[in-house]
Amino acid sequence: MTTDIDILSLASKGGASNQPIWDGEGMPPVGCECEIKRVADWMPVTIKFISDHHTVFTTFGGTEDCYQTYSLQFRPIQSEEDRKRDAACDAMHKWWRDVAGQEREDGSLIDIYSCIYDAINAGKIPGIRIE
Repeated sequence: MTTDIDILSLASKGGASNQPIWDGEGMPPVGCECEIKRVADWMPVTIKFISDHHTVFTTFGGTEDCYQTYSLQFRPIQSEEDRKRDAACDAMHKWWRDVAGQEREDGSLIDIYSCIYDAINAGKIPGIRIE
């Protein structure tokens, strides 16, 4: 059974000159450059075909692959600012996980705010400094 999205995907012709713009709502159109996540990491790709069942994409390295659509997450390509924010947030989250539940010398629990402040002060969070 062919769905409407299958027909649109087959009819669309992506490319550098007429590359579709995707705002992150719904499914990315064929020819769109976006990021996908299957298990752990986000990866930039170009969508070649997408249906309710399968997504075919090409990585920026040129490898073509196909996965079941339900197993993928999609998002627009992130800006450099977005990547820096995500790196800082990931570092803060990791730092918090490492010290969560630990006690200070006075016996009180370390709170998330002082933990993050200490991580920034120690230079453990990329792109953020305390002056």
